[in-house]
Amino acid sequence: MTTIDENKQQEFKEKSLSLIQTLKEGKWEEGENLWLDILELGAIDISPLREAMQELWRRGQRERAQLLLEQTIETCRSNDYAELWLRALQLALKYGITYKNFKNQYAEAFIKTYTNCDYLSNWVERVKEENLSRDDFCKTLDKLVLFQEGTIVKHRSGWGIGKVTGIGEEEMAIYMDLQHKPKHRMDAYAAAECLKTIEPENFEAMVFFSSDKLKEEAEEKPMNLVYRLLKFVDRPLGAKDLKKYLCPAVIDDKQWSKWWPKTRKKMITDPYIEIIGSGQGKYELRETAIDWEEEIQKEFAGQEKENQANFILEYLKNSSQKQRVTFFAGELAKNCREFIGKDNLIALENFMVIAELVKEGAELPQDLPTIEEIFKEEPSVTFSQIRIASLAQETLTHFIAQTPDWEEHIGKIFQIGQDLARDTMLKHLKKTKKLPDYVDTITKSIMNYRLSYPDALLWFTKQIASKRFPKGKKVPSLIELYNILVQTTTSLQFMGEWDIEKTAKFFTLNMANKISKEVEEEEAVDTLNNTDSASWLTNNFRETIRLTLKERFPKLFSEVDPIYTTKVGLQKYEDEYRDLMENKIPENSKAIGEALSFGDLSENAELDAARELQLQLTNKANDMKNNMKRVQFIDYNIPKNEVAIGSIVTISDGKKKLSYTILGPWDVAVDQGIISYMSPIAEALIGCTVGEEVELPTGKYKIESTEIYKEAS
Repeated sequence: MTTIDENKQQEFKEKSLSLIQTLKEGKWEEGENLWLDILELGAIDISPLREAMQELWRRGQRERAQLLLEQTIETCRSNDYAELWLRALQLALKYGITYKNFKNQYAEAFIKTYTNCDYLSNWVERVKEENLSRDDFCKTLDKLVLFQEGTIVKHRSGWGIGKVTGIGEEEMAIYMDLQHKPKHRMDAYAAAECLKTIEPENFEAMVFFSSDKLKEEAEEKPMNLVYRLLKFVDRPLGAKDLKKYLCPAVIDDKQWSKWWPKTRKKMITDPYIEIIGSGQGKYELRETAIDWEEEIQKEFAGQEKENQANFILEYLKNSSQKQRVTFFAGELAKNCREFIGKDNLIALENFMVIAELVKEGAELPQDLPTIEEIFKEEPSVTFSQIRIASLAQETLTHFIAQTPDWEEHIGKIFQIGQDLARDTMLKHLKKTKKLPDYVDTITKSIMNYRLSYPDALLWFTKQIASKRFPKGKKVPSLIELYNILVQTTTSLQFMGEWDIEKTAKFFTLNMANKISKEVEEEEAVDTLNNTDSASWLTNNFRETIRLTLKERFPKLFSEVDPIYTTKVGLQKYEDEYRDLMENKIPENSKAIGEALSFGDLSENAELDAARELQLQLTNKANDMKNNMKRVQFIDYNIPKNEVAIGSIVTISDGKKKLSYTILGPWDVAVDQGIISYMSPIAEALIGCTVGEEVELPTGKYKIESTEIYKEAS
């Protein structure tokens, strides 16, 4: 392509922009002259003409468009602008414009453009001999130059990546080495259909041919590696997706947990990286760089005022330049003034973040309220509602300094406060060795008002369960607290006065196991009854408590009943158990390992979900193992005309007849009329005889006949 100096390049851009604007204004002749000027200048590419053609065509100026294209083709041909000549002819193809000797012109421009393909002249002549239509002729030529020796290619149907190793000029063939097809020969036309070329700097090509360079890039220029990967996939990627592409081909699995946090921090402030979503969001490559500080300022303006202080804390954590600290300090000072007396906690948060900004070089805003003004009214309420963990200790320091009688507020803080306030105060009382003096005060303030402040009761239960709260005469045990919390939550659920999800999330299978092991014999029956009555608890949690308590205290509960089944039913259950042990549990263990590799365990939702599933699967495996110990095959020696396990019973309400086969819970097939003997219908039928009437959930039925089920041999 024709090369021009920087001045002419700038002139080319300016005239190109002017060309399109002129045509949009309907100044056709002026626009045509501008394009011819651009050609004489030595056009860089055909894009201005492409846009001009589109504009003329759209406005119905087709004759002008055709004339402009003809002039361009002739100018390029006579001045030997080979590539521009070829691209202009391709535009003519697109718009269906034809010229005399078009095929010959196309062939000549084609050969002159691709001078690095020695074999091309020979192949073009052979294509001419095939007497193809104009369009097919041009399309065929375009396919012939996709490959040269050393070109990296990828097969579209799974043969993998490889390189072109040679060109068979005489037989019009391409020779290549692919991952799954080494030393392969392919017809040139077939190759054009089956293969796509890949640039050497493409991520996928480098993984296969230059992995050492990628490893070096990961170590020395990690952002270059991230750019390369995001450009290759051309879609947003999360941390898990990034790891899938990079490990172990580029980054060792063991190194990922060190590499990723450092790289992620750079990605957050990188002008070319856009983060989609919060927390563990996804990352996308921008087409143009955006100034991060400018973007932060725009995002700050879009935040609710109540959240702007916390937003700036994140900015301070991730920004290396901190160019706008004075601006942000001024904005937070406005917030501070606005919220005094309305919400003193938010005023305090803004006050403390301004202090952090000043440490980073911000000018102290004028008319900033004093800390005394902020704590003037209800200081314990202000402290109790703290919500930013990184400011918790400083908030406590201000509260103590501004509240001489702060110790008189301790009970109230634990009663009405947020968990963060409770945790912060508890830590302080432990550190100053004052906690023993306030154990009874804290316990009383929570236990006496548990219906009014159930979140305090939940927090207290968590402390006792994790042994972070000392024992005392008035301090309940974990089991006492569990029963009180379950009863309280069940009552609040009935009244519709609390979001029970807060409590339900605490009662994991791990907690079920802990509670079951600490229950004393005299507490077992009440604990089981409370658990069974709490419908908001998960089935897995309740079943874990039930099974563990019955196992620990068998004398307190009725003898475990056998589970009746057919041989086929048992086989199905054993197959499910085998799938659980051989597939689902190992897959879950692998998922936990994957989640652990992302680091940042405090906000790792995938790890929490995987661990919860691990407990569920393990619990299910234990249940299934215990159930199989209770198996008893159905005994078909049953009384004639009496319904029993193993009966096929026909019933009628006088209008319709129904038939049920009563077998075990693992044999159930509703579409075949096979029900479990544990089902309400079966329980109502078992023991009845032919001719007897029975009350079922759907009405009264008469038993017409019974027969004995026969298992397949």
